[in-house]
Amino acid sequence: MTIWDSLYRDFFMSLSVCLIVGRRTLITHAPILGDGYNIVSIRALLSHRTSNLGADAPILSPSNIVFLIALLSSANECGAVHGLGSTKLMTYTGMTAQRINLQISKLKKMGLILATVPGVTGRQILGRTTTSYWLDLSHGLFKLPIPSTIIQKTLVTLDSGDAARALFNIKRQSRVVRREHARKSGKQLSDQKALKLATVKLHVEHLVDMPNFDLALVKDFFKEVTNPGLLLAFQTVVDRVAREIAFSRMAAIPGESRKSPTIGQLRTLYRELLPARFQPFRSPGFPLKENRQMLLRAVFRIASFLASDILANLPTMGGKFSPVVSFELVPAPRGSNFRVLIAVVYPPESRSNESKQSNVNTNELTPEAGSES
Repeated sequence: MTIWDSLYRDFFMSLSVCLIVGRRTLITHAPILGDGYNIVSIRALLSHRTSNLGADAPILSPSNIVFLIALLSSANECGAVHGLGSTKLMTYTGMTAQRINLQISKLKKMGLILATVPGVTGRQILGRTTTSYWLDLSHGLFKLPIPSTIIQKTLVTLDSGDAARALFNIKRQSRVVRREHARKSGKQLSDQKALKLATVKLHVEHLVDMPNFDLALVKDFFKEVTNPGLLLAFQTVVDRVAREIAFSRMAAIPGESRKSPTIGQLRTLYRELLPARFQPFRSPGFPLKENRQMLLRAVFRIASFLASDILANLPTMGGKFSPVVSFELVPAPRGSNFRVLIAVVYPPESRSNESKQSNVNTNELTPEAGSES
């Protein structure tokens, strides 16, 4: 018996006992299983036939199953996994970082993992973030908790998708604008004027339209423009803020003014925008309190436009969002304006016998995410 067979057997035995006792006891005594959204899928994986043929085998190996259970335990209704770092994964699965990367590679090829955004460590923006994963819960190896639920995957174009990317280019574009103006007129532009013209070139002029907004206080956050992993991680945080804003608008009563999440509700996401050493408001040097406030306003502004784009693409019934249980934005490899919109919906009664639906070839959904952090 190999070490992975032994690990799988022990994991299976302890997990099976929890499953027999029931969901309440399971969640109370087994924190690894999160909110229990995907217990049905976990049960299906535990009963799946295993193989010792290696990472390239056509069926799941015991280590594949252990890794998937670890992800499912932290996944939401749409299969998104945020906040599960490499250290936790290594603890839960007993795998090394190299073996975890092998699991990710194989499960992507099998279509069980749609996409990943590796964790990054930034200096001015984000700080240290954990890897985000998106599982394809419509895959035949998984089981939806409510059999009649439909998972819709649609490739969407979001016009606001370039805004987050533009912030990383704003300082460079300002220098280009200043040089071009000096060459043509022989005069120097002020920093504020150059920034304003740069926002027009980058199609994010709506940022400077905010009352009392000073983009100059924001631009220094984005010095690491050459780090594509940092940009993708930042876009993921913006997407998650937009998701919360969209949920708030969906919950609003018709006829009332738009609802927005409070700063308290978004504190966890906002905290990810800054490196840990810059968290205290009284810390000396950049960023000051004013820098942080302007960054939050910029992110909220971008996310607000993005939330409107999301709601315009969500499936509706009679103009309402009542059939939508949850949704997620998944990075797509085609560019910053493209996302895969995963929506979990309750279908009309005429389609209640359908269990799953996919509108996108999952082979197109894996971005060039780089290496695991």
